[in-house]
Amino acid sequence: MSSKSYQSTSSDEHFPLISILGRRSRLSVLRCLYRNASGLSGRETGRQSKLSHQTAVRALNGLFDLGVVSRESFPPAYRYSLNRDHWAVKEIILPALEKEGGWIDRLVQEVAAPLPEGMVSLVLYGSAARGRLKPGSDIDLLALVADAARKAEAEDHFAARSTELFPRYKRHVSILTHTVSDFKSLYRKGNRFAREAAKTGRVVWGKLLTEVLFDGAKTR
Repeated sequence: MSSKSYQSTSSDEHFPLISILGRRSRLSVLRCLYRNASGLSGRETGRQSKLSHQTAVRALNGLFDLGVVSRESFPPAYRYSLNRDHWAVKEIILPALEKEGGWIDRLVQEVAAPLPEGMVSLVLYGSAARGRLKPGSDIDLLALVADAARKAEAEDHFAARSTELFPRYKRHVSILTHTVSDFKSLYRKGNRFAREAAKTGRVVWGKLLTEVLFDGAKTR
């Protein structure tokens, strides 16, 4: 039998990913169980995955029937966990979830590499830092450099890298570049952006913003 005729007549049992991942609720509970290796009840899975209890349990039991989720009796409920011995979990689901969870950090690392001279801090802020990224949202970065002489070089570097990486990630990277002295001045004046970046931003390279704001700046 040719591979073409085999593929056209085989059932979902031969190609199980559509059964495992074909529903949003199933993918949501798989993500949830991935983050909780010791297992969760159906109710807690629903709460963490923002699904109703009934929807979460239906998804969990469907995945249990497929063998990719284990189920243990813990009266008065069941405890569910990923069946990490199942070939699809081990070879497809776990690697995919591991890569999915770190794509923003990988993008930032690729944008930054190699870091231009004079960098002090690179900070992720905005919706990506708050975990509220939406379709079409930019990845917002704040780049702090030692002095004005390094600012233009940093801006050119980040603009070029953002353009190069757009086809790979399909996300625009919006990078604001400030000298340390300018950012300190904005913060002291109560600038909304500077205050928000200091409060919610996540440093991905270099000095913490508290160090930048209240200590001297050490360059790369």
